[in-house]
Amino acid sequence: MKRGLTSILPVLLFLILAGSLALAPQHARARGKKRAEKAKSEAPKPLTDYEKLFKEKRVTTARGFLTLHMFEGNKLYIELPDSLLGREMLLGTTIEESSDPGEGFAGQQPGVPLHVTFTREDSIICLRRVRSDLLVDGDSLMARAVRRSSIAPLLASFPVKCKAPDGSSVFEATSFFVSGDPTMRPHDPYGINSFGGFLATSVKYVAGSSLLSGVEAFADNVSVLSSLSFTLTTRFGGYLIQQDTPFTAVARRSLMLLPRETMRPRLCDARIGTVPATFTQYSDREQQAREVYYACRWDLQPADPEAFAAGQLSEPARPIVFYVDDTFPAGWYDAIRQGVLSWNAAFEKIGYRNVVQVRPYPKDDPSFDPNDIKFSCIKYACTMGENLSSSTRVDPRSGEILSATICIPHNVATRIRTDLFVQLGAADPEARHVKLSPALFARALAADVARHTGACLGLAVNYAGSQAIPTDSLRSPSFTQRYGISASIMDALPYNFVAQPGDKERGVVLMQERPGVYDEYVVDWLYRP
Repeated sequence: MKRGLTSILPVLLFLILAGSLALAPQHARARGKKRAEKAKSEAPKPLTDYEKLFKEKRVTTARGFLTLHMFEGNKLYIELPDSLLGREMLLGTTIEESSDPGEGFAGQQPGVPLHVTFTREDSIICLRRVRSDLLVDGDSLMARAVRRSSIAPLLASFPVKCKAPDGSSVFEATSFFVSGDPTMRPHDPYGINSFGGFLATSVKYVAGSSLLSGVEAFADNVSVLSSLSFTLTTRFGGYLIQQDTPFTAVARRSLMLLPRETMRPRLCDARIGTVPATFTQYSDREQQAREVYYACRWDLQPADPEAFAAGQLSEPARPIVFYVDDTFPAGWYDAIRQGVLSWNAAFEKIGYRNVVQVRPYPKDDPSFDPNDIKFSCIKYACTMGENLSSSTRVDPRSGEILSATICIPHNVATRIRTDLFVQLGAADPEARHVKLSPALFARALAADVARHTGACLGLAVNYAGSQAIPTDSLRSPSFTQRYGISASIMDALPYNFVAQPGDKERGVVLMQERPGVYDEYVVDWLYRP
C-alpha cells in the first residue's frame, strides 16, 4: 500500500505542475488584456470635426432660429438645421452707423429686403433668391415649363465644413456678409448728398478696410453686423463733383423667417388708392400671361370674432405697434403719437378698437432692437433732410405688411416753418413768425406723421383728394370743420392756402390733421374681413 502511494505521488506532482504551467500563460494573457483595455479607456478620444473647428479659438456665439459664430472677429460660421432648408426668409439691410448721413443715415433701410431661401446640393449650402413675382395655376405641362424658365437664382454658395452635434450643417459665410453686394449695400443712392438721385454716385467697395462687427440672434430672426468701407465718386453729367471720397457704414443684415402660412391675399382694385404687390400669372384657363395685383395690408383679425360679427368693437388679435425713438427733441413724442393714433377713428368705423398703438423704445427688453426689421419704428434721422420718409416690409407671397418704418429728419422744423409761412401766412398770423410756436409746430408735425402712417397702412398717395372739394367750400367753416380741406390726408395738400385774412377767426380749418372721408373708405375696403 505504501509502495503504491509512493509510486503515484510523483505522477500527481507532475500533473499539478503541468496544470500550473498551462494556466500561467492564460492568466498572463488576461492581465495583459485588462492592462490594454485600461490604457485604451484612459487614452483621449479623437476630436470631432465640429470640436476641431472651435478648439483654442475665441468665439462669440449667438443662438436663435439659426446659430451664428463669430471667430476672433474676422470669420462668420452659421449652423443651419435641416428643418430650415427651403424655408422662405427676408434678408434686409439697415444702416446701424454712418460716417456721412448725407449718403445714408443711422436707422435707414436703403433697399428692399431680399426674398431668399437656403437649399442644399450634396455638400454645398446654396442661398437663393426666390422668384415670388410669379403665380402658376395647377401642375400642368405649361406650369412645369414656366418653372423651368424661372428657377431661383443663386446668390451665394457655401461648402459645408462639418456637422453640428444636432445634425445642423456648419458653413462659413464671411465673404457674403462682408462684401459690397449692391443689393445689400448700406448706401442710399437717393440721399441728401445726391439731391435725391439728381447727381450720379458710383460706389466702390474697399475689402481691405471692411470687417465683421458682431452677431445677434432671436427666436425668429438673426443679425450680422459688418463695418463696410467704400469710396464714392459723384458726377453731374460730364463734370466731376467728388472723387474717391471715403464712406464707412456699420451694416446690420437681418434674416427674418416668413410665416409658414401666408395671409389670404386681397386683389387690388385699380380705382382705389392702395399700394400694390405685382405678380405675373400663368393659367391653363387663359391663353396669355397677365398682371395680377395684391393689396399690401396688415393681417388684421379680431381678437373676439363673435363680438365683432355681432357689431361690437373688438381689439385686433395682433395690433399694429409703432415704437418711437427715444432721441427725439422734447415735445416731439406727443405730436408723433397724436399723428399715428389719428387713424384709429377710421378703424373703429369697421369694428376695430386700438388697432394702431404707439410705445416708446423699451429700455429693459433684450429682444428689442430698433434696427431689427421685424419691429415697426419711428426713428429720428440726424440729417439735413427736411422731409419725412416711410417704408414697409412686405411678405412678397401675399402682400402682407410685416413691419414699417417712418424716419423724421432733424430739419423737418425748417420745412414746416417755410410751408406755413408761404401757404398760411395770409390767413394765420401765427404762421408769420420766424420761430414757430410749439403748439403750431406740434400740430403740423402730427399731420405730417399721420400722412406717412397712412402709407405704412397700405394707402397710396392721393393727389386727387382735393379735387372732390369745390374751392369755395375751402372757405366754409361748417364744411371744413366736418370734412377738412381734402377728402384724403394722402393728398399733397397739408395747408389751406385758399384761406384769406379773417377766415381763421370765422372757424375755417387751415390744416388737414386727420384722415379724410376717402381714407375711411379705403381703410374699410382694405381691412374689413
